[in-house]
Amino acid sequence: MTESAVQLNEAVPGYIRVPYSYYKRHGCRSKILLLSTIFTFSDPKESKTCNFSYSRFEKKLDLSHGTVAREIKSLKESGEITQDKSRRAGAAYSDAKRTKEKGFVKIEFYLYHTQFNVRGEREARYLTKAEIDVLCLIKTHCANERGEGVFLGSARGIAGTLNLSKTTVQKAITTLLRAGLVYRPAEDRGVNGHQRSVYTVNEKLLRRSEKNYNKSSAPAQPSRKALSEEEKAANARADRERYYSELRNRALSRVAFFTDQLNIDDTYRRINAAWKATAPKIARAEVFNLPELEELRKEKRRLGAQRARRMAELMISESDLIPQWHCRMCSDTGFLPNGKQCDCYPERGRRR
Repeated sequence: MTESAVQLNEAVPGYIRVPYSYYKRHGCRSKILLLSTIFTFSDPKESKTCNFSYSRFEKKLDLSHGTVAREIKSLKESGEITQDKSRRAGAAYSDAKRTKEKGFVKIEFYLYHTQFNVRGEREARYLTKAEIDVLCLIKTHCANERGEGVFLGSARGIAGTLNLSKTTVQKAITTLLRAGLVYRPAEDRGVNGHQRSVYTVNEKLLRRSEKNYNKSSAPAQPSRKALSEEEKAANARADRERYYSELRNRALSRVAFFTDQLNIDDTYRRINAAWKATAPKIARAEVFNLPELEELRKEKRRLGAQRARRMAELMISESDLIPQWHCRMCSDTGFLPNGKQCDCYPERGRRR
């Protein structure tokens, strides 16, 4: 899994270029990223090949080992890439169907490994690959001399370019706006997903994020003291605990966000309080067989219907108030009900 210091520290650009046609050619984001990396780091005119190993693809693009192996195999079988196995310097991949188009999206590696604070979410998080694609499309156009520092586009247009759904693009734009990565002046906002809006990017925040990433990813000095087996086991346990803690916090933060959105609404708060108040009354009526039991049940159903209608008006569902665990077997605790460790923990350890 580890790579030689020479390979990791080789001076290569910190970004890849994704030709627009690649988004049309494939719907799988992982395959697009791998193909674009090979496109970026290979050049048949200079007899240059992409010498990335599987672990280097994983490290740069934040992909799992299985995903890299599966998609590289698929790209070779479809004839889109070739591999020169006679080369000793590395994997030596080439883009067999290299496009000659000039338009591309520039995606920088640090975006896959940087957490951003998103307004409305309690903890910083990594951007999804769709959010990164939308951000980089806007940033690429803003950096273009003809773009004059802005990007003019609609959600529908962005969706068509990146081969994403309009809903996905709209959610991504909302996240980028809340994270302060993208600006959209109110007077330049399109009234719907079809009309174009004016976007600019927060260059200062992006430069600071890239600088912090470069500092944190700088090669550390080798330790003189080798870790004992006990220390390695302790580190492994700590990594496992942090992995499940991050998953649980992510799921619970999502519930807390929607709960807060509901509680700031006076109408919902009043209906919900009355709905909850019927529960102890019904329990008491059931124990003592009181005559008002049926009326209390009707009242709870009536309040429940009002509560559901108000939630629908606020565009929040009951499922939004239930933690969406990554693993339903252990509820992101790492342990099954019988006390045994759950096997959902990644074989290659938690995401760094």
